[in-house]
Amino acid sequence: MNEAQVAATRFCARVAGPFLILLGLMIFSRYETFPMLMPTMMQDAPLVMITGIWTLVLGLVFYTAHHHLGSAAATLLTMLALILVVRGAMLMVMPEVLINIAGQVADTHPMLLGITLVLGLLGAWLSYVGWFAKNV
Repeated sequence: MNEAQVAATRFCARVAGPFLILLGLMIFSRYETFPMLMPTMMQDAPLVMITGIWTLVLGLVFYTAHHHLGSAAATLLTMLALILVVRGAMLMVMPEVLINIAGQVADTHPMLLGITLVLGLLGAWLSYVGWFAKNV
């Protein structure tokens, strides 16, 4: 990777790492009520649409800032950007599909707990890569 790509990976890891840690903590702290929270939130059509718009914009900005595959961290960050783009587009165009998937995941407690753990671990690793690692 060239110097600009390393800088982009480090920058995006500094943003995505803490965000994923906090996202995992948020889901974990609401673990008992999360299955009830998701369907209620998804019934608000304007909220779903606005969430889709902002998720798509965030994904496009993130992908524009980082779209290379030079290392494990770079690949993960590019994949996260693409996931945001797809998620935002789906929330805007076909929210029922995503709402159905989210509802099934929220109702499957072991899967929800696993996702929470993965988010926290990926966030911790990206935070390390962004803030402390000598090589990206």
